[in-house]
Amino acid sequence: MSNVVIVIPVKNPEGAKQRLKDVLSAEQRFELATTLFVDVLNQINKLPSKPDCLVVTDDDRISNLAVKHGAEVLIEENPQGETKAVEFATALSVQNGYTSQVVIPGDMAYLDIDEMEQLLATKLDSPSVVYCPAVGDDGTNAIYSTPPNAVSFRFGDRSFPDYIERAKDNNVNHEVLRLKSLVLDIDTPNDLKTFLDLKLDNAATTLLNSWGFHQGADVHG
Repeated sequence: MSNVVIVIPVKNPEGAKQRLKDVLSAEQRFELATTLFVDVLNQINKLPSKPDCLVVTDDDRISNLAVKHGAEVLIEENPQGETKAVEFATALSVQNGYTSQVVIPGDMAYLDIDEMEQLLATKLDSPSVVYCPAVGDDGTNAIYSTPPNAVSFRFGDRSFPDYIERAKDNNVNHEVLRLKSLVLDIDTPNDLKTFLDLKLDNAATTLLNSWGFHQGADVHG
């Protein structure tokens, strides 16, 4: 068992990517969300440091994909949002004896192996937390905490500045690490273009290209 666990909260993909509804059908948004999730798992499996991976979800399809790709699964019987899901997983991380935990979204645009290793190699005196902000320093796309419950979790608008204040108020050592691959989310049509401009060799890029996005087409199904 590794000393570090990567926790990935994944909600039911049926309602994913609502801000893409003007360019993608419900079926396409579902397929994109699950494809991004598998891409994330594949990159985690390539990490040289071999951290463990725990997916917390209320969806059987996500659970099956996680198990297929070597992750442990924690099933939410009564889902109450992302914050509660991460708190649920963190309690298990502590119970299982992990010294550190990384929380990342399951629909990251892409996950760079070298940058993830850079994050995992960041060491601060415990209790500590390393934050990787999303674009615009509004949201937070990675939280590396030692011990796993070093901070209370909060997701949504302006989570990043709130996390910084919480760390200061609770005398938790903290650092901000700006990593290119942990900045981009795919939430809007402009995000899709930015993502495809990266010309990555992964399943999500292949999927979007197959729908005509490499030509800037309106592919609403």
